[in-house]
Amino acid sequence: MQGDLKTALNKPNSILLTRKAVTRYFKTDEDPIGKTIYIAGGSSDGGYDVTAVLEDLPENSHFNFQFILPIHNLLLNEQYTEDDGWGWNNFITYVELHTQSDPKKVEEKLSAFVDKYQGKDLAESNSKNVISLQPILSIHTNPGLNHESS
Repeated sequence: MQGDLKTALNKPNSILLTRKAVTRYFKTDEDPIGKTIYIAGGSSDGGYDVTAVLEDLPENSHFNFQFILPIHNLLLNEQYTEDDGWGWNNFITYVELHTQSDPKKVEEKLSAFVDKYQGKDLAESNSKNVISLQPILSIHTNPGLNHESS
């Protein structure tokens, strides 16, 4: 709705809000772009400048959020830096494969990547497949991957 999505998360103290969040935190006639919101609690403490406003998500969306922050500050958190980030699995990653890509072959390569950098330690902590892919359109009808977003 407002702001430049190409640059909206370039600075560590940026925040994107949905229209619903804007109505919660600002007056109806107030332009939120450039205003600061303060977050207290957890590794995101601090002031964040509103850089973009997004349309509200549909009720049937797989995503459920009212704001987006850059990952920068989270990656500086001790919980992440203690083990180079491998033990903190609070993140879900979405990838877009080339149309000719074979998802099973990509999964095999991702598993090899994990084995290379974390290997036995990670495999022992998680007996299921460490990395698996699922078409985004099937999430609603076939949920259940490890650590899936709800």
